[in-house]
Amino acid sequence: MELNWTTFILEILNFLVLVWLLKRLFYRPVQEMIEKRRKGIEQQFENSRKIQERAENLQNQYEYRLEEWESERQAARSNLENELAKESRRLFDKLQDELEAERKKQEVLTERQVKEQLEKAEIRALELGARFAASVLKELRAEQLEARIIDLLLRQLGEISGEKLNGLATVSEQGRQQEVYIVSAYPLNRIQQQKLEECLQKLLSAPLALSFSEDDELIAGLRMTIGPWVIRANLKDELKTFADMARISGKHFV
Repeated sequence: MELNWTTFILEILNFLVLVWLLKRLFYRPVQEMIEKRRKGIEQQFENSRKIQERAENLQNQYEYRLEEWESERQAARSNLENELAKESRRLFDKLQDELEAERKKQEVLTERQVKEQLEKAEIRALELGARFAASVLKELRAEQLEARIIDLLLRQLGEISGEKLNGLATVSEQGRQQEVYIVSAYPLNRIQQQKLEECLQKLLSAPLALSFSEDDELIAGLRMTIGPWVIRANLKDELKTFADMARISGKHFV
């Protein structure tokens, strides 16, 4: 087989033309497309990197904020627990104080009620004692006791002086007759009436009009009324005064 140099040269020229055409029409656009694609991929990588950095920053901020929130939550919880403990202690102390005050109040009330009951019992006993004494003295028909009371009254009237005597003197107006009402448990004899009149005459220094009457409720003794003055020298009034004093002292004590 013989080499045809013309054909060989033409083949070479065809190959070179093909290479030029491929480079001109195919290889360069492909390289440009590959380069463009490479730049797009690099841009996407760059964007992805920026997004990842931003995401990491956001995650760091979120974690930092989460730690701050946890710290704030712990601090708030601690403050709340302290406030609750203080409030609970305050309420407990207040409740204890109220209970203590109520206990003392109940003690005072109970003590007062006991005292009241005792005082009422004592007053009741004194009243019963006075009634019993009055009933016994009524049964005794104490005429002699009345005579002793009248003698004692005359002696005490004879010993009056000073302000008491001046007070009796002011009862009677000068020169005018003074009415004297004398009520006794038993009828007074003439001697007793005369002694009373003479004693009163000395005290009042005025004409007297004596009126005598009887009231067996007095038990023994007499009640004498001179103007605004009332002289109670009888067992009924004495026992009543005794019971009233016991009642009044009991009220003051309570």
